[in-house]
Amino acid sequence: MFGTYLSRFIILKYFLLRKRKSIRAKGTALHFEKSFKIKKCFKNISKNLYGRAIQSHKNP
Repeated sequence: MFGTYLSRFIILKYFLLRKRKSIRAKGTALHFEKSFKIKKCFKNISKNLYGRAIQSHKNP
């Protein structure tokens, strides 16, 4: 469980980094807004995954 969370987190980080580069290249406010929403969504997902991972670690 915890291993899958870590790999997912790395993939998300990589995705966000790629997103950021594309924003810099295009430089539009619309793109920035979209990526911000995506980032917020991913933050919530990763928080949930982290919480679940800790719970499963405590109660196997």
